Amino acid sequence: MNVYLEIEKPAVNLEKYKLFTNIFERHHPFRVIEQDKAIEFSLALGPDLLDIDTPLPPFEVNLRYEDLLGGEYRGRFCLDVREMEKLGAEKSVQMRLVAAVEDFTKTYR
Repeated sequence: MNVYLEIEKPAVNLEKYKLFTNIFERHHPFRVIEQDKAIEFSLALGPDLLDIDTPLPPFEVNLRYEDLLGGEYRGRFCLDVREMEKLGAEKSVQMRLVAAVEDFTKTYR
């Protein structure tokens, strides 16, 4: 509950990375994130972050939240997009299911 997210902007010009979502702007707190659920941000395409002279540098993320009993937790994380440099871009199981249902409905309309 009451999830506060603060992402520190690296000291670079972000325009060259063609971000889909500027995650470095202030975030309004999330009242509740249900257990086993997640919040995702579409940052950018891999080539726009990695296949350039200077990849997006690592950045710090501060996270603060409360549990149902009011206990407060804090974490600080360093995220580095270069860790994903050699990974593929496969679709998630959910996205494959959506595509299958869409194909099915197109076929049987």
